[in-house]
Amino acid sequence: NESDQVLQSVAWMNDNNKAIEAYITALTQVCSADTPSAMNFSPTHKAVNFTNLTKSGYVFSLSGGGVKLSEKGFVIVDVVMNAADLRAAQRFCCDVTKNGTTFYQYACELSYGWEATLAMSSKLFPVAKNDIIGVKLWNDNATQGYLNVPASYMNVRFYKDLNFVV
Repeated sequence: NESDQVLQSVAWMNDNNKAIEAYITALTQVCSADTPSAMNFSPTHKAVNFTNLTKSGYVFSLSGGGVKLSEKGFVIVDVVMNAADLRAAQRFCCDVTKNGTTFYQYACELSYGWEATLAMSSKLFPVAKNDIIGVKLWNDNATQGYLNVPASYMNVRFYKDLNFVV
């Protein structure tokens, strides 16, 4: 019965709850980007080409091998990269990039033979609409080794810009 005040109140709450849930979901979103195939290393910085994206919200898409953001805000980037076929004392290195330029200076893992894994998290940093977050890898010592795909990924945590002024 449409005149029932309780039923009208419940319908109103459900509509508001949906709006509140949509807003909260928009505030914080996360994605995981996976690599498509192994890539060989050299002393030259090479961009990882991410082609698979699992995401919790609308703000992420793949573009140019990286994760593109559809609005401004802030992100924290988590990177786990595994290198195989390295030799002892070779340094496996990684940069996190924004629009192809390093913004979070590299982490480096010394290999004791065969493989090394880099796991790092960036600080919180601002992003603009259409910024693309990516990763560059290299072997600091030689043209040796390759990216172990199943063990390598990048997570991007997005926080909406609320125009908070201190």
